[in-house]
Amino acid sequence: MTEWGSGVPSSWARAAIEALVTTRAEEQPTPLRRFPLPGDDSVGLFVKDESLRPTGSLKYGCGGA
Repeated sequence: MTEWGSGVPSSWARAAIEALVTTRAEEQPTPLRRFPLPGDDSVGLFVKDESLRPTGSLKYGCGGA
């Protein structure tokens, strides 16, 4: 959101963006876990372990995406 016609973010938008940036900076990266596939060791499948997030959700932190 911007102040009407100015192109400058409103105070609400600035505060919201700052909160997202701060939260993102404080987050620890989610670890990748190898998921073994049957039969072929030449292909590796890795999944993110989102269970370590405070909510355990894939959606956690998406505001900064």
